[in-house]
Amino acid sequence: MVNDYERYLELGGSLSRSRFNRLLQKARTDIRESKTCVAQVTAIALASAIKVDCVGDLSDERVVVYKLLRTNAVADVHTTNRHISMCDIQIFAETLRVVADVESLEKLAQAYPQISFNP
Repeated sequence: MVNDYERYLELGGSLSRSRFNRLLQKARTDIRESKTCVAQVTAIALASAIKVDCVGDLSDERVVVYKLLRTNAVADVHTTNRHISMCDIQIFAETLRVVADVESLEKLAQAYPQISFNP
């Protein structure tokens, strides 16, 4: 998992450095699947031609990061309200920024041109 906060910001990320670091730390230790989040990410990825791997009890890192953002598991005051108002696709875009998956972020933006991915 990438831990490059500057790269994350270049991709349009808006999390504070402390939340970004907490998110990555929690993602390394919390690898349990959420069936709902797996289904959401899988549906978004399928529509965007993005490959997602979920096997058994271990999930693709993007599913884990998405789950943490979706459930505000590492929330702070600065970003909580913003993520509450985001749709699942925008949360997945934020996930792709966190893991620095530029190719998938571009595919997502092409698949959903009607959605704003700007922070």
